[in-house]
Amino acid sequence: PLFGALRHRPRAAGDLRALSVRPRDAHLCGCGARVPLTRRLCPSCRSPLVRDARGALSLWTLGALRPGITRSMETALSRALSLPVVVQPAGVDERPSARPARDGWRGRSANVFLSQIDRRARRGAVASLGLTEFNLTPRRDWNFVFGLAYLSRPACVVSLHALDADRPTRRRLVSRAVKIALHELGHTFGLDHHGYDDGVDCLMIGDAAVDSVETVDARGRSFCDDCATVVARRAR
Repeated sequence: PLFGALRHRPRAAGDLRALSVRPRDAHLCGCGARVPLTRRLCPSCRSPLVRDARGALSLWTLGALRPGITRSMETALSRALSLPVVVQPAGVDERPSARPARDGWRGRSANVFLSQIDRRARRGAVASLGLTEFNLTPRRDWNFVFGLAYLSRPACVVSLHALDADRPTRRRLVSRAVKIALHELGHTFGLDHHGYDDGVDCLMIGDAAVDSVETVDARGRSFCDDCATVVARRAR
């Protein structure tokens, strides 16, 4: 079986075609309205949909998250990266990434969700992170991925689904999700994987070495000195 690891891949034509398939992507307002991505206020209730994230990490959510998770992720990521995290009020439209189980899909399309976050990236933001409790998989023959990112583009996504497989405490779940998020954000900053024989303790160790919640728990939550230098420069 294929385990969901910390995969990254460059933008490909297939990702753009997937996002162009109807239904069209939209912001989800708390009032229930679906609003075009070009709007910053909901026309129905006048609530803000997008907050200014210049110089910050922009955090988007797909579907409902259990209480306290978003706030805990916001605090932990801000501390780890030494920069503000802006939680966006609009939800990400759930329809584009949905895939039918009858066609062999075990979750939502990770590539489409990633493309949706890439669309929401704003100039001046350090990066945009999508967070969901839905299972994510890049293809129908995969079981899951923990996270996915575009290399050197400011968009990445993380799923809590597989990280929650053994019903951990909320503190442990957040710890796992933060490690995955930092790894994927490393890709957005241009970092690739370390070789398996490099002998370094770093969040950018390659996919095959981090293929279960046990290996996520066992790894540290820090970048090596070289990677930390790149992250610090890009996160200014």
